[in-house]
Amino acid sequence: MITLFYEKLDQLVSPFGNKVSVVIQGDQCHYTFNETTKMLSASLIKLPILLYAFEQIKKGNLSFSQKIRISSDNIVDGCGIIQVLHDVNDWSIRDLLGLMINVSDNTATNVLMDVLGIEHIQAWINDHQLNGTSIQRKMMDMEAKKEGKDNFTCAADITHCMELIFSSSNSLSHDFPFIDNYFLNQQFRGKLPGKIEYTPVKIYNKTGEMERISHDTAFIKLKDKRAIVTCMTSGFDDSIEADQLIQKIGERVYLFFNEQV
Repeated sequence: MITLFYEKLDQLVSPFGNKVSVVIQGDQCHYTFNETTKMLSASLIKLPILLYAFEQIKKGNLSFSQKIRISSDNIVDGCGIIQVLHDVNDWSIRDLLGLMINVSDNTATNVLMDVLGIEHIQAWINDHQLNGTSIQRKMMDMEAKKEGKDNFTCAADITHCMELIFSSSNSLSHDFPFIDNYFLNQQFRGKLPGKIEYTPVKIYNKTGEMERISHDTAFIKLKDKRAIVTCMTSGFDDSIEADQLIQKIGERVYLFFNEQV
């Protein structure tokens, strides 16, 4: 059955060549396709930011209750809700972390990058040997983008981040169970979970998208079966085609879990 599963995945992704990068890492399977190919990260870069922030909290260098004042100068466009809430100025670190993942809030992300320091986040990335990942600019910073600065990652690195969050022996989810809700109640569910019946499957995912870029990564649980699935796409002229491919990969994992390859 596992061979047929891999063959069907190959049939899905092979026609797109280096436009697609996939890792499926589970107890019963390990599939990779262009897993170290670097692509623009979009919002997937928020995962190493999350991990570094929690490391600083565990070390006592940062507090969940610490309040950060956000002025109008800090507000950026794109995903998020802070930009439309004009009567709230002070935000806790815990709430900013939740917003960064749950609604992919770009303003929350940028404020956290200021607090943590981009250079320190990159040092954490290097220390964890995420060799395909670099963070060079804030969200929606078009001036930095014009200077050639951008954020990159690869499916192998993002899968490792998800392992640190959900499935390693000392996972973030084990130490801070509330973090599950950041992902389980994720507002963007149209990609890997898009063709999966939610009950009894639990899907903890984080998406990323920008022009000609569409990504999703998820920790998927069905009874005693578990897998981390990361799918990244770049260079698709039709974003719907990219999203449909990611949906089909998620569906294929679901069928494998149900022994319906």
